[in-house]
Amino acid sequence: MAFLLSTHLAERSEPAGFSKPDPKGCTMQSPLSIALNIIWFVLGGFVVGTLWLLAAGVLALSVIGAPLAPGVFRIGLHAYWPFGFEVVPRSLIEPGTDKLGSGAWGLTANLVWFFAAGLWLGALHLLAAVASCVTLIGIPAGVAHFKLGIAAFAPVGKVVVPKGLAEEARRRIYEEAMRGRQVTQVK
Repeated sequence: MAFLLSTHLAERSEPAGFSKPDPKGCTMQSPLSIALNIIWFVLGGFVVGTLWLLAAGVLALSVIGAPLAPGVFRIGLHAYWPFGFEVVPRSLIEPGTDKLGSGAWGLTANLVWFFAAGLWLGALHLLAAVASCVTLIGIPAGVAHFKLGIAAFAPVGKVVVPKGLAEEARRRIYEEAMRGRQVTQVK
């Protein structure tokens, strides 16, 4: 399990100024994110991540689900250690790319996933989010469950990145949109 988590964290890219990789290539996180992730893992994150990996394994056994399995596996590993990272559309991080998750193929793949496992995983995450938010201490776990529940409905075309990278990409897109708007107003 530790190998899977370290490999998963090593595959995540980090933005400039957000974190520094250690010698093994793992992304360094803030102490608060580490503490929340440890609490998450002990109090149910292990079960949540295992359900995601089980869904990825079932998909990998079928011809139709095999192309979906790697993406679901990545989000499953994210479910073990969710704090400090976000699940975002691939187009946010890699603008202009036409990869799995976009167009008719992405829609079809997400529909197959939704009916195969997404509906059940999403519903379980949303129920866990409501149950977690009952107590003040459980609110961070509830927010994490809510985000994973949204990802569970349509995971194809999504990537897991550090929060800093997601914020940087959103800021870049906003600035480009504002520059385009200024050019349009000047004409």
